[in-house]
Amino acid sequence: AAEYGNRLNLSLEEIDAIIQQGKALGVYMYIYTGGEPLVRKSDLMTLCRRHSDCQFLAFTNATLIDSAFARDMLEVKNFIPAISLEGFEEATDGRRGDGVYRKAVQAMTILRENRLPFGISACYTSQNLDSISSDEFMDKLVEWGAKFIWYFHYMPVGNDAVPALLPSPRQREAMYRRVVRRELDRDGLLAAGTPEALLELSPQFETDSGGMVAVSVEAAVMEPMLVRRISGRADRQAAMDLLAGALGRRFPAMEVRPFGSELLLTPVRT
Repeated sequence: AAEYGNRLNLSLEEIDAIIQQGKALGVYMYIYTGGEPLVRKSDLMTLCRRHSDCQFLAFTNATLIDSAFARDMLEVKNFIPAISLEGFEEATDGRRGDGVYRKAVQAMTILRENRLPFGISACYTSQNLDSISSDEFMDKLVEWGAKFIWYFHYMPVGNDAVPALLPSPRQREAMYRRVVRRELDRDGLLAAGTPEALLELSPQFETDSGGMVAVSVEAAVMEPMLVRRISGRADRQAAMDLLAGALGRRFPAMEVRPFGSELLLTPVRT
């Protein structure tokens, strides 16, 4: 996001068109990243209403979640925030600014009181790995009412990157083992890691996009997370064609079918 600045945005209708194309392919899960997606709360709720058959998730610092927005979430029923935390107050405010941690806790209180599901997005580094995966932190998440925690490891890209914060391969393996140990269920809390956390740990995990694509504010369509090979542009090539290409690379023995009553991805006998 730091590379794009704060003046580039996909319009509401551009996002809507991407979702319509995705649905035609059979995609019903959409994730917003930032910057801060909730600066466009009104547009996000409009998209939820237009596409009530889809599920939406946004990574957010939660500072814009208030009672009014909670009422909107209750109305649409298909929007889930993933609140970004780096651990407890010192670690979170140290990276995101003074007071952000307390505002996030306040937002979680509002969500819990309204019985709205939410989760945590946690970036672990070489410095906070132990605390952010500790029993103390996990127990606090359960107390706050979080339903999941999604771990990402720090990547030294963008403004003010600090390569020393990148976890070592040994630290990443240790984190992976901790997530696997807890991934089934911990008092209703699901712990999960991203594919890059599995690199070099097992040959069955590959460093591709897993059939996902990301659309940037410049309408560039690329593979998400670690793999940053730009595949095309949403304004020059239909998003579903680009996604079909990603699915075809990931699942070469699968036939991608349009939306219908049957399975969207059906094995092709060879």
